[in-house]
Amino acid sequence: MFYSDPEYINLDSGCVHLYGDEARHIAKSLRAKPGELIFVGDRNGNRYVTKLASVNMGSIAGEILSRDSESRERPSITVFQAVSKMKHMDETIIRAAESGVAGIVPYISQRSPVDSIKKSISRKERWEKIALESSKLSRRVWPLEMKEVREDLPDSGILPQNDLNITLWEMEQETGIMDVLPETAPVSIGLIVGPEGGFSREEAEEYERVGAVSAGMGGLVIRTESAASYAAMLIRCHYGNLDAGGSRV
Repeated sequence: MFYSDPEYINLDSGCVHLYGDEARHIAKSLRAKPGELIFVGDRNGNRYVTKLASVNMGSIAGEILSRDSESRERPSITVFQAVSKMKHMDETIIRAAESGVAGIVPYISQRSPVDSIKKSISRKERWEKIALESSKLSRRVWPLEMKEVREDLPDSGILPQNDLNITLWEMEQETGIMDVLPETAPVSIGLIVGPEGGFSREEAEEYERVGAVSAGMGGLVIRTESAASYAAMLIRCHYGNLDAGGSRV
């Protein structure tokens, strides 16, 4: 999937244009030729099957052959990922894009590494690029969105925006993630994930104070870069979004 801004997609003329990194990827990395077919998305749920008309290093022109649209999945899953080691953050983003997560909100946890906290402030551009590239490979019509780093997650006011927030906590021994999912798919679910070493009990209690429910993953301790993607796939499977064509109801 390649992405073009809506202003460069003209349905009246049936033409689409791509510029910058997208054009260079098609021309240089893929060595695509006129006449080949590609998928183009507008980042707003629309996908266009496009036949390349002209291929240049700085610009691509194509003819729209067909169009289809895809609504956002229900539930839409947002991952609140504690800042961890930078290589683990990068991997978290890749896996989240592949597993259908809608957005990632990095936040600073009690156990976030000090060096990573400092680096995270200037990391957003790199993380956005990783999210976009991973979304392209997964052929997502709605790319994974990266949000700003948060310092005060429990009191930021962002958690209540979800219908349900789940704290993935390895110390939760009585309630599993499948136990807290309602029968009818909510519009949005937040997954709160800790850094290497997990949450302190005080943090887990803070999230409970603002309405999040704690859940375990079958007694397993899962790496911070894997936890959100595994949980997201379980949730999507539970609500039928891994069926052929997806559910989205």
